[in-house]
Amino acid sequence: MLAPAGNPDSLRAAVVNGADAVYLGAPMFSARAKAGNFTFEQLAEAVRYCHLFGVKVYLAVNTVIKPEEYESALNTVKRAVTTEIDAIIVQDLAFLSILHTTMPDIVVHLSTQAGVHNAAGAIIAEKLGAKRVILSREVLLEDIREIKRKTKLEIECFVHGALCVAFSGNCYFSSLATGLSGNRGKCLQFCRKKYSVEKREGYFLSAKDLNESDRINALIKAGVTSFKIEGRMRRAEYVGEATRHYKTLLSGSDDDVRDLNALFNRGNGCHAYLDNPTENVIYPNIQGHVGVKIGTVKSVNGKIATLKLDSPLKTGDGIKFIRNGIESGNASVSSDGYKTSFEGSVKVGDEVRITSDSELLKRINSRTKKIPINVDFSCKINEPAVVITTTENRQTVTVRSDFIVEKAKNAPITAETIKDCFNKTGDTEFVLSDFVCNLPSDAFIAKSTLNALRRKVYELLENEIIIDYEAKNKLNGVILRESSYNDDFNRKFELIKKILPNADFAGNNPKYTVNTENENIIFKSDDCNFLLAAADEYDAAIYFPRKYNETVASTIKNIESKTGKRVYLDLPIMIRGCDGDIINKILSDENVKNVIINNIGELELCKNKNYLLGSAMNVVNPDFPARKIISVEYDGKDFRGNYAYVFGKYPIMTFAHCPKKTLNGGKCLHCNHEPLMISDRSNEFDVIFYKAGYCYSQLLNCNPICAFDLCDKLKITRKIVDFIGIEPSLRNTVIDALRRNEKPVMMPITRGYFAKKLD
Repeated sequence: MLAPAGNPDSLRAAVVNGADAVYLGAPMFSARAKAGNFTFEQLAEAVRYCHLFGVKVYLAVNTVIKPEEYESALNTVKRAVTTEIDAIIVQDLAFLSILHTTMPDIVVHLSTQAGVHNAAGAIIAEKLGAKRVILSREVLLEDIREIKRKTKLEIECFVHGALCVAFSGNCYFSSLATGLSGNRGKCLQFCRKKYSVEKREGYFLSAKDLNESDRINALIKAGVTSFKIEGRMRRAEYVGEATRHYKTLLSGSDDDVRDLNALFNRGNGCHAYLDNPTENVIYPNIQGHVGVKIGTVKSVNGKIATLKLDSPLKTGDGIKFIRNGIESGNASVSSDGYKTSFEGSVKVGDEVRITSDSELLKRINSRTKKIPINVDFSCKINEPAVVITTTENRQTVTVRSDFIVEKAKNAPITAETIKDCFNKTGDTEFVLSDFVCNLPSDAFIAKSTLNALRRKVYELLENEIIIDYEAKNKLNGVILRESSYNDDFNRKFELIKKILPNADFAGNNPKYTVNTENENIIFKSDDCNFLLAAADEYDAAIYFPRKYNETVASTIKNIESKTGKRVYLDLPIMIRGCDGDIINKILSDENVKNVIINNIGELELCKNKNYLLGSAMNVVNPDFPARKIISVEYDGKDFRGNYAYVFGKYPIMTFAHCPKKTLNGGKCLHCNHEPLMISDRSNEFDVIFYKAGYCYSQLLNCNPICAFDLCDKLKITRKIVDFIGIEPSLRNTVIDALRRNEKPVMMPITRGYFAKKLD
């Protein structure tokens, strides 16, 4: 059971309620930058506290990391290692390779942000030296089973908490809108805003919370070994109750999810994408906490509602009123009973839902966890006292006192007094379970010296427990090489070299080397007729099929034969379940020689292909040894021969769910995948659809990014021009602007991420 720890209070709540491990962040490089996180001093204290209870601690260094930050990120991990941290969570492939070079023995868990959701991705994770893979929330049960069959990895899966609507948390919405990147831990949650679709208003990008309470046994059978709760931004009581709930389920006992839902519950929960077909994961009616239904409104008199409830409300409770799925009012209860004042427009028959249960909060906060100990105290006159302290796990400390037991001149000390002393466990994590005392009837020990002895005993016992834990878990063995980011190029990327057969290392696998010197302009489109007609304008093309089927290879062959230009197949970001059979069949065709890789699993599927790493791989290091389209997260000014998107409505989110299904009440329309328009107050966004075995969709940026006039200044020599979502009538305008290195006339554009590069 793996629990979130956004701050020390949440960490303690997780441990008290039975967590087997916690994950947390340091001040930098955490995907939850707004969480409290931990200073290095707090981290050391947290690790010591957790290890005392046999709880593991994982440090999340799971953001995209810029080249100039590698030294700082390495130092963060090095300092963490000195605290005896149990593992590091990483998503950035370049940093993972550098980390492996610097600390080859460190335990690494590959973050969910890396997007592993199938066996091919897990195989790459294993080659990268990961011990555990944290699966994307888009994973199917059948794919978990296959990962278990084909790898020796530990498998971790999210079971509860907030669900990011974008694939594996890779969202570029806030990054392109504000420069604050979700992939850098600074997501502004634009998905939780209201939008309009087909004249209907609602939270059409806001996902329900994940709740796998009734799927635990299925996940265990599939091969999951670590069950993860999301929630580093949520309060300690939520962390505690979520941990207790799932720990109970994992023990084989039943447990009602009601209390957990009362603490926080968005959209009544969902199973995300485990099943096929996937359920509707969007809750468009209410953005936040919907609580638990406890009754209905019986009558309304002005701003006072009389309620028909399962049980009376308590002072301090918070409630919401819901009508037809929409919030109609709310109340903070000021007195016990069945009546309350309210805000809003409440009517008879409205649902009453409790969103803050004061009694529940008190109950959770009253929980404690202590280590039971047995104390055996013995002494003789004119000799030191001897204290033998033993835990239930048979960790033992024997302490001889610094003082000599004297013969009493007046009142001798009693066994009861000594027991009372050792029963004062105070701020320690111990509780006295059994006490045995062998004491002469005329012995005297000053209370002050006895208290000092107790403190010494408990301090030594705590150290012994931690030493025992760290020895059993083989800590203290991480070798820190004298290495840094500025070391030899080949050495720092030696791990990446193992998994990239066509990596740009001198002399590496020349049979896969393809001459791409003249690929300075690449057009991307889903329209093969356009790619045929515009062939004089580009050096190579990227074909994005809306349907991945048996026609893809012949389409590529046709374009290449008629234009004489190389055509890359743009591979889907997700390959789930039956998608794999379709994609593998396409890749087996000899006419598909060149591909754009958009997920690490495709490195395994395409190891004999000529490929570019797509920008969805989030590579922000220009030196990364592969031909690549640099990530939109890159804010440097020298692209060093890498490819860059210089025009296009960049896909800011990729969905495994269907927005049209949401609009149709969760029912599939069996549509022809025509685009959909979603808008806020000032912008309109295209949603485009594509299909392999299953249906997927992408939310495109409202206006195309354009940097035609900036390419020379930013040293961009290899340009990707993306026509997806661009009206056919505007294509010539774009091409003309490209020829002249100017902004397109009469077309709204954005500078997007290029604005950051101009500072």
